[in-house]
Amino acid sequence: IRRPPRSTPLYSSAASDVYKRQVFKVYFPPNCRIEAHTHACDYSEIILQGSQKVSGKWLHEGDIRIGLADRGYGPLIAGDKGVTVLVIFKNGHWPPVQIGAGDGSTINAEKLLKEFTAAQ
Repeated sequence: IRRPPRSTPLYSSAASDVYKRQVFKVYFPPNCRIEAHTHACDYSEIILQGSQKVSGKWLHEGDIRIGLADRGYGPLIAGDKGVTVLVIFKNGHWPPVQIGAGDGSTINAEKLLKEFTAAQ
């Protein structure tokens, strides 16, 4: 049986969803895999407990990861004991946009081109 991640919203900073910072404490069970994705806002993630492999690099308790808006990363794979993270999103544009093909690959260029325009 695969358990899904558990998320606990902890804080919002403004009346409008678009502008308020969002803070979540999230537990990913052991070996949980989240496909490659991006977010439409900047964010920070702090590993509180356990370990997590992100884009091929292992992060451990106390490590901090900074994510920039519209920059893809992943997959995320929780370690053998799971991982608990604190994620701080800049604003309400935090919902993920999957860019992996859902088959374990990392980037789905066709999906990216449908969701975003190229920089000029």
